[in-house]
Amino acid sequence: MIVPIALLLGRGYGQQVSVGGSINYLSNGVHLTYRLPSQSRWTLDAGLRVMVNTYALNANRQNYVYYQNGYAANLWQHSGLLVRPQFRIFGYRHIGLNAMGNMLLSCHALKYKKHRWPGTEVYFKKAAPAMEVTIGLNAYWNISKKVQVNAGIGYGIALLHYSQYGVNLTTGEPVTTIRIGKRGYQGRWDIEYVGLDGMPMFTMGVSYRLK
Repeated sequence: MIVPIALLLGRGYGQQVSVGGSINYLSNGVHLTYRLPSQSRWTLDAGLRVMVNTYALNANRQNYVYYQNGYAANLWQHSGLLVRPQFRIFGYRHIGLNAMGNMLLSCHALKYKKHRWPGTEVYFKKAAPAMEVTIGLNAYWNISKKVQVNAGIGYGIALLHYSQYGVNLTTGEPVTTIRIGKRGYQGRWDIEYVGLDGMPMFTMGVSYRLK
């Protein structure tokens, strides 16, 4: 149902429909966006990002609390909103380069492994809102008048609102995460830097031009 709806929206209001995937700070997923009517060198893509759980693939040897530890505990937690403005830096024949912003809004749980002697424990935190904002570059190649492939990279911040309380799924016991700062516990808001502790945001996609 998502694809037909997006195509109808695109034909009525947008100029381009895109399908792709992305690696974000908390999680990874696939996205479907359409391009709003644009002017001059500015464009704006908006749409839905569907999260893919990668808990089984993430060994988390560094014991990160957030990085790549996002987990969708139900159907609704898989969904997120994606907004991507771009500004054309240059274009030559079939290739070009854009400055790109990327904002992802999501709300899902955390599930992560912690390596403690003599074994591994699994921790879980309930869903909370999160926002990732990055800026970077996006390169594209027009392989025909209608079809374009693109890839981009971005650095920025992730603003997170997870509770300090969770549960140890291995033992069943409650756990508390304390962030110590100059003035003690800093509250529920956390800021993580995308591209500092782990990979930057990375995206690839294929676009189909409607007009």
